[in-house]
Amino acid sequence: MNYQNSQLLWSAVQLRNRQNDPGLIILDLRPPEDFANGHIPGARSLDIFGISLIDTRPEPLAAFLWIIEHLIGAKGVSMDSRVVVYDRISGERAARLF
Repeated sequence: MNYQNSQLLWSAVQLRNRQNDPGLIILDLRPPEDFANGHIPGARSLDIFGISLIDTRPEPLAAFLWIIEHLIGAKGVSMDSRVVVYDRISGERAARLF
């Protein structure tokens, strides 16, 4: 793999081998209806599609980051968590959260 940070990308086998890690949080970023139709065991649904920021002045940016921090924290993610994100084939939502 030519990706500079390849340790950040896991295969399905690597994920399966680590699924019992108590510090692992798996976030499914697909639309909620996709999550309801099936997901990786233990995954938590987080739909970030409608969250965006167009005003990047310091105050709006700080408020946006506060919202993101609390949305992710509500899913059980902390500074000690190991987080896996996934979505549909394109990976657009996972890349956006990453």
